[in-house]
Formats: sequence, structure tokens, C-alpha cells
Amino acid sequence: MASVRSVLILAVLCILAGAHSQATDEEVPINADELENIIDEAEVKNSGNTWVPCDFSGISTESCYDCNTRIICKKIGGLLLECPKNFVPYCNEGKCSNEPTPECA
Repeated sequence: MASVRSVLILAVLCILAGAHSQATDEEVPINADELENIIDEAEVKNSGNTWVPCDFSGISTESCYDCNTRIICKKIGGLLLECPKNFVPYCNEGKCSNEPTPECA
């Protein structure tokens, strides 16, 4: 009797483990801020870390350096990050975007 119960418990655990693994294999949608952070991390790791002087008179620490490059102001200066050409190639209000600003259109 105990062995039948053990087999049933084992079968239930296997089914639950299989259901859990299928649920965790699905892609979880991410929001725009998470995507922006992923892009930032990838750009910092893959860039040559180009630093320029940064103007701290503005409120935001993120702005556009040019039509396709962001600048993130840090204490040591401004870090230049190119926007990914295939996804969001334009800098718009300090964020990479698929729409250019009127000046860059």
C-alpha cells in the first residue's frame, strides 16, 4: 500500500514539474523601461565607452547628443551611447526611439 502511494506522489510531482518547466520557458513580455535598461547595459558593455564633458544645468541626466546618440550624464562626465540602428535608431528626448525628432526628420 505504501509503495502505491509513493508511486502516485511521484507521478503527481513529475506532472507538476513538467507544468512548471513549460510555464517558465515562455517569454515574459517586458515593458519599455526594462527594454531601455537592457539596451543601456548592452551599449555600455559593447561600446568603447566614449566620454565627453557633460552639462549638469539640465534637470534630466539623459538627453540627446545628436540624432542617433544619447548622452547619459554621470559624475565623471557624459557617456555617449549610440541607438541601435535596427530597433530604435533615433534619439528622442534622451531615449532611443523609432521616431526621429522634428529636427532630425
